[in-house]
Amino acid sequence: MNSETESQLLQQLLPELTAEGYEVFLHPNQRHLPGFFEGYIPDAIALGKEKNLAIEIVQASTSASKKLDRITPLFEGDDRWELRVVWLTPSNTRVSLKTQSLETIQRRVEEARELAEGGHHESSLLIVWAAFEALARVVVPDQFKRPQTPARLVQILSREGYLTPSEADLLRRLADKRNSFIHGELQIRASRSDIKRFAAVLESLLQDSIQEAEV
Repeated sequence: MNSETESQLLQQLLPELTAEGYEVFLHPNQRHLPGFFEGYIPDAIALGKEKNLAIEIVQASTSASKKLDRITPLFEGDDRWELRVVWLTPSNTRVSLKTQSLETIQRRVEEARELAEGGHHESSLLIVWAAFEALARVVVPDQFKRPQTPARLVQILSREGYLTPSEADLLRRLADKRNSFIHGELQIRASRSDIKRFAAVLESLLQDSIQEAEV
């Protein structure tokens, strides 16, 4: 695996984990690790109040599968530590992503609204996050050429003045729901109100972008 690519992916994960309250150590040394790791050193660890994460960056291969088969049993029966595997794929190593048109983003926001009206709130939440990242790439293109974590999107757009403090707080809360849901916590529920408020933030950013494009 290319070490530079691995490092880039770890840097992308860092803001999200920090926003979730973890203290993150990239390429930790042995003194940070529990004895039951038996010499295994993950690519990163994230230490939290309720649980700790061992983060392993993996590119699909026979050797990677064998490694996972070896280290996964280490975590069985331990409630304090969890192994989190991040698969290295073309989608998260791409140099840059195509910028979407404002019309395309608008259609996706409308699609999310329709899904929410039909009660499909979690599916709608994923679409509005996708639309949000696409719009962020229009608004601040130099910052978001590569795939982004929700935490970094909120952090930078808030810092640049595109989000109010209350909007940023809303999106951080919804980022937690989005992250939990896509990582397999299927009991997570979003509400129609969540989607409506998120869509309103997107609509405001869209209108500002459209006005700037017309100037």
